Amino acid sequence: MINLTQSAQYLHDLSSEKKRDPKYKKADIAAVHALTQAAVHVELFTIPLYMTSMYSIQGMHQINGGNDFYEGRLWPGPATSVLPEDREQNHYLSPEFDQPAVLPGQVDTDNFFNKKSFNTIFSVFIQEMLHLQLAANICTALNKDADGKNNSFDPTFTGPPLQADTIEDGFQNAWTCYGPDKTQIPHIVDLTDLKHEKIFGEDYLALDEIKVKLGALDINAISLFMAIEADHQVVKDHMKPEALSKYFPKAPFSEELWNADSTELDLPMFGTIAHMYSCLATYLNLEYCDGTTLFSAVFNSESAQQDLFNFSNRKGGKGEAGHPCAEFSAMGDLTVTAADPTNAKKQIFNMISGIIDQGEGGPLEVEPTDVFDKAKMLLGAAPAATASDRNAVNVRYQPDRFALEADYPSYDDTGKRCPYSADAQARSIGGEQDHFARFKEVAMYVAQGKITTWEQWHANPENKWSAALLVTDPKYLEEASKYNIAKPEDVATALNNLKYKKFDDQDATASAEFSEDNFKLFSHVAAGSIAGITSVLDTFWNYENFIKNPIDFPYPSMSGSGDRISICWAIFGKAPDLTLGAFPRQRGIIPSDAQAPVNHACQGLGFLPNGNQDTEHQNTCATKGVFHTCKGSNQCAGEGGCGFVHDATIGGGGCGGSSSGPGTGLFSAPAGNKCSALGGCAVPMSDSQLLPEDGEMQLFQLNNHGDEGFPPIKEPMKYKKGDGVYDTAWRAYQSVLQGRILEKDDKDLPEAPKPSDLRLAFPPST
Repeated sequence: MINLTQSAQYLHDLSSEKKRDPKYKKADIAAVHALTQAAVHVELFTIPLYMTSMYSIQGMHQINGGNDFYEGRLWPGPATSVLPEDREQNHYLSPEFDQPAVLPGQVDTDNFFNKKSFNTIFSVFIQEMLHLQLAANICTALNKDADGKNNSFDPTFTGPPLQADTIEDGFQNAWTCYGPDKTQIPHIVDLTDLKHEKIFGEDYLALDEIKVKLGALDINAISLFMAIEADHQVVKDHMKPEALSKYFPKAPFSEELWNADSTELDLPMFGTIAHMYSCLATYLNLEYCDGTTLFSAVFNSESAQQDLFNFSNRKGGKGEAGHPCAEFSAMGDLTVTAADPTNAKKQIFNMISGIIDQGEGGPLEVEPTDVFDKAKMLLGAAPAATASDRNAVNVRYQPDRFALEADYPSYDDTGKRCPYSADAQARSIGGEQDHFARFKEVAMYVAQGKITTWEQWHANPENKWSAALLVTDPKYLEEASKYNIAKPEDVATALNNLKYKKFDDQDATASAEFSEDNFKLFSHVAAGSIAGITSVLDTFWNYENFIKNPIDFPYPSMSGSGDRISICWAIFGKAPDLTLGAFPRQRGIIPSDAQAPVNHACQGLGFLPNGNQDTEHQNTCATKGVFHTCKGSNQCAGEGGCGFVHDATIGGGGCGGSSSGPGTGLFSAPAGNKCSALGGCAVPMSDSQLLPEDGEMQLFQLNNHGDEGFPPIKEPMKYKKGDGVYDTAWRAYQSVLQGRILEKDDKDLPEAPKPSDLRLAFPPST
């Protein structure tokens, strides 16, 4: 028997004649909408936080995808790893093991604890994305309003209490929930209301000393992560007595606290994530004395339901993979598919129970009181956590390692498939334990000083990027690559130049001045790349778009945002400051009297009227507001992308595999993106980015806005697998200039500029 919370027990014990008065129904509906939106924000809040500390760990990675484009090359930043089996890990975990010291000028690439910690945090990060999906699906399934209208309440991923729409100087999507002085986990707890006690151990911070800030994987970060995932009893036992009345509200909320006009921002603080979900579950159990139920009042059987984990797609994908298997095969439905309220409620309670069990441990402590076949809910069908091991996760909610091996294969740098999958191991590592227990293990490594971070690497003035750090073997410094990619020494120089200001155009040295301007640039870029994801999610769960104009989840933007955060750590030794926000979107750099303000995609690719090349902008990489656009998130024509060409006639879709050959259709040129939400991703184009397959692209006229839109101007331009993305984009660009903007022989075509430090330093995304 699942234990009931105080609120649930109270409702469970009510006799039928004492059910809730229907006069409260509108307020109760408002509470369900607010609670489901709050759940979305709470899950979203953890994702940049965990991702930022995860990428602060020292490490290097290869970029492999079923090809040999980058054989022998390394790129800054950690990645998932295949680790030794448990019995072999005992060697590293024994007290006698001493991790070898890293010499100055080297990167800590073989540190077992770095790799184990990255994998562990990655596993939590992925499950937080699952929780975000579940929360959004629950939100849309319960979005009927008080007048009975379906789809009246869509989840938002870009608003308060996490982000500000616009801040000073016009910057957008600033993450106001993080900062060196912030102490509040949104909707959950203000850490200063907890006692001055080191409950995680003497090596960690006292609860009221923890700051809600983005930073390296250090004592503050890991203490914060454990505080986020702490269970109900731990938080309650360590709350300051005078603050306790602000937390753990009883549902349904009192009239003094809540009414029909209340919103998410009026919600009380819940103390723990589990209590927030328990309050939602309690509301969903409400019955009224007129015989109606709140669940029936809010349930919408035709809503936007999205699944990124248990779908099956045996074709497409990276290399030869696709996504053939369900990642959480025993969990049941990850979407609300039932048409009737009883079974839909069963699905929702199961989803909530999975979130709680994976996160802070233990089942949802509220039963669905009007579901009579509880034995069929499967909440307890598999071995569950015992009282002595609350951190154990029910087998039902654990990831399927064998499925993950099929879904996420690894490749070596010659394009051959590896026997084991690094992503599969990382996604499944510690899956039998909740997030709190996983973080507790990482915390032990942090306290013992076994983990090395980029912050520590950059604190040593002897550490500077060199070509030798960017190859797997010295022989690759001597051998020219078979493909036209940036040389290791050029990438190293660019990485150093971006950290330091250049004097008299000489290469940067460790004695040069740290470039705050470049760091701010990267911070704005990181905020913009995450905004590219969250802005798409605002429409991803919108029912009208779901039915009439479905778009794919922006996987490339998710990967790209990780790249931006990772490269920021590798260059500066600092986390990007997401509180600075993203560059405001601009409508172009052409004077207002021009026919068509068209934003250029990347360095030198500016379509300007009459062929004029504005010297101030010709060498820049894109309108800064669209750094890392993605198909589906680049909302303005001509904003271009990385050069992964895309179907020129339909929206949606991912990158890489989109151009599957000349016989499959016409594709939009990299700098084209002829209309909103078509085109590529990952501005600026990495100088090492290569096209993954043969294909052809259609070029479009981009110098006028008329009823005809952007008409095609030439026969499709062909390209081959392994062609440089920027080189191909430049060919397309010159064809457009020659065909429409310049009169033939009127003016010489411009020469391609040398690649900027940004294009050299940014990793390719193949």
